[in-house]
Amino acid sequence: MKTQKRLNVFALLIAFVTGYKCYVHFDVATFTFEKPVLDTIYLIAFLFSFGVLIRDFLTTGKDKP
Repeated sequence: MKTQKRLNVFALLIAFVTGYKCYVHFDVATFTFEKPVLDTIYLIAFLFSFGVLIRDFLTTGKDKP
């Protein structure tokens, strides 16, 4: 029987929201963020959730508990 890969909806939602906030707060003309500290936290959360999505996609169903 084949195991299906499931999408982690919670990590996808976090990646979407934090990625969107980083995109909105970034000023292309000056290459700066509106709120650097908050946007750094958004960027860390985005990268973490994106990593979780990639890890879940690359692992097979047998590797998961």
